[in-house]
Amino acid sequence: MSLSFSTRRELRSERERLARQLAALDALLAEDDGPDFKASSSQAVSTPATSNGDSLAGVGLREGIRRVLAENPGLTPKELTSALSSRGFQHTAKTPFGTRVGNEIWRMRKRGGLRVNRGKYFVPQEQQSSA
Repeated sequence: MSLSFSTRRELRSERERLARQLAALDALLAEDDGPDFKASSSQAVSTPATSNGDSLAGVGLREGIRRVLAENPGLTPKELTSALSSRGFQHTAKTPFGTRVGNEIWRMRKRGGLRVNRGKYFVPQEQQSSA
């Protein structure tokens, strides 16, 4: 089954919206639940946005990119976009999220904030140690 470009764009937008809602719900539940509930619920349900316990909700795109690449060096732009979405990064702009990520990593690389090797991006060592 082949989907049209506009249908694919709408589905991606809906997926991102749902990821943001899920991250917000997880944050709300984390605030209200006691330690006993967290232990039992984390075994029952594991969501990508909180799988490592570190949500990117409310973080800027540059900082989100730095955090994800510091933990997972060597990601392609597509993998980086997916990792940001799964960790709950809140994308609200009209520009498609993959385009925003691609443009930002280009700017970060140009300014020396990232390095690239064979299409995979890394945070320079001096920035990793200070972060």
